[in-house]
Amino acid sequence: MILQLWPLWGLIALAAFTLAATLLGHAFWKMPGGQRVHGINGFLANLGLLGGLLAIALLTHQP
Repeated sequence: MILQLWPLWGLIALAAFTLAATLLGHAFWKMPGGQRVHGINGFLANLGLLGGLLAIALLTHQP
């Protein structure tokens, strides 16, 4: 039973790290002109990864 929780906690930890890294590393709202496009691209890519991690966590977790 305990071992079934570790993948869920691992996914939650990865999701939290990805969210923090996205907000700190891709702050496109602070970037000027041309850099903003690259910042938005990285931000949205990380949000896609975050969505995938959360989807896996929800689909694989069996209470």
